[in-house]
Amino acid sequence: MRFIRKNSEFFQFIRIRDWWYHNGIFFLGTIFAGVNGIPIEKIVWGGVVTSLYLANGYSLNEYYDHSWADRKGRTGPRESLASKIPWFIFMVNLCLAVIFLPEVLLFVFLGGVLSWLYSAPPFRFKGNPILRLLLNASGFSLIFLMGTALSGAIPFRAIGLVLMMVLLFFPIEMIHDLNDAADDRSQGIRTFPVLWGNKTTLNGIVILLTAVIVYVLWLYFLNVIHGGVVILTVLMSAGLILLVSGFISRKEEKTVVGWSLKSRARILLSGYMLGLGVLFFIH
Repeated sequence: MRFIRKNSEFFQFIRIRDWWYHNGIFFLGTIFAGVNGIPIEKIVWGGVVTSLYLANGYSLNEYYDHSWADRKGRTGPRESLASKIPWFIFMVNLCLAVIFLPEVLLFVFLGGVLSWLYSAPPFRFKGNPILRLLLNASGFSLIFLMGTALSGAIPFRAIGLVLMMVLLFFPIEMIHDLNDAADDRSQGIRTFPVLWGNKTTLNGIVILLTAVIVYVLWLYFLNVIHGGVVILTVLMSAGLILLVSGFISRKEEKTVVGWSLKSRARILLSGYMLGLGVLFFIH
């Protein structure tokens, strides 16, 4: 505890609280690939690599968000250290992948490239409402492919699950955008809440989540996806639809809607990812 308190700025910078539960996507990949055929040491190292993968992406975005905010006169993390942390994590992760999991090396590298395109100048595509969704969703989909790759080969039908991940993370990213709308507007970052407003964005989220449910059920009838994953995905998506629907008719301040929705959605998403982890252990 003393170590954590002493280095609280570092842990806040890499934003563990925002990404730890996304490791459930990796477990979904191992379930899809057939977890019984994957050595346990590969799964352990896979968990380490995906955690560093997420830490790299989130810390890179955190650094450049603060860097841009500094231009407005605010104070961000100390640049001498903060500018090096994301790239250090990325290089360490590449080395671990080369040594222990060469089958996921390409995905670690591609994830680093996507993070750079999303967060860093000269591109910083997070300012484009469509590209930010595509890059974010694609980055999370690579975590699923890392889990699948541990079996030695990625079957063609994995494309169906990759599309599910992309479709699922579109509305999730839009919920995050609602929370960050005020800061995004001040920095000139165009997101759907900034361009459309709260109500239209909330309605768009409901439509996308409904599409997720329909698509997952279709995958199940095609025998592409595990029944337990279907149940968890449908329950989580339906829970988010009910949650979002409750905000559509409210007349609260935008920041209140965004923060309240994000904090409650995080609970649902955490439960979903933990459920995927439980499926991994009982599969």
